[in-house]
Amino acid sequence: MYSKKDPHSHASTDRRSLRKKRGDVPDRAQSSARGRRGIPGQTRQEREASEKNGLVTRLFLNVPYVDSHEDLILAYLASSVFYSLTPILLTEQPTSLIRLDRLRDLISGCDFSIHDLSYVKLDHAAAWRLPRFNMPLELGMALALKPTDRIWVFEKVPHRLWAAASDLGGIDPKIHGGEAEGIFRGFREIFAPQEVTLEMFRTQMELLRAHCRKLKREGHKIWDGYAFPRLVAGIVANLEGLINAN
Repeated sequence: MYSKKDPHSHASTDRRSLRKKRGDVPDRAQSSARGRRGIPGQTRQEREASEKNGLVTRLFLNVPYVDSHEDLILAYLASSVFYSLTPILLTEQPTSLIRLDRLRDLISGCDFSIHDLSYVKLDHAAAWRLPRFNMPLELGMALALKPTDRIWVFEKVPHRLWAAASDLGGIDPKIHGGEAEGIFRGFREIFAPQEVTLEMFRTQMELLRAHCRKLKREGHKIWDGYAFPRLVAGIVANLEGLINAN
């Protein structure tokens, strides 16, 4: 079951911190990353320091915020948490800063970033009928701010990325084929395989889809500042149960 606690509740956070100090609650980095051999670009010393100090590894997700990609976004969230990564979206952040400034700060503040460039189409709803360039722009910002071994690109169709942007010829995108399981397989290629199985991922996705339908009935988009943290909290709450059941 998904936890009904408000993920932003300070009281809930304080209680969980206290229980962790007493040893009642396993640290998320230990429970959900069992068997993980490390994260590309992260040294052994960095990994050991992060685990010792309970630091959260942040993953910036550059994904298309369109209804047709909802299932893919859910797959990114589930896969991120399965690998002890905290997913970060632009839309959940405060809006007081200029968008480009927020993007720069978010990308710089995250350890890694994933960029889904599979939404390639003209925007027929807009007057100019142009493709959306936000996602390639955010990829360019990440390449300027971070080493390439901390950046990954996902695509739907093989070879299309290089045809659209030949300067990215040195980047080998993960091809998900427009399927949630393709995203999970991409994460397994990037990060060392661990005990979370494809069957566990499928179970998590069914739970997520049900939660997503409930949030949509309440008038939310899954990437908004209300729904997104609740979906992530639900994945975390279910992960230990899935591991124990298997």
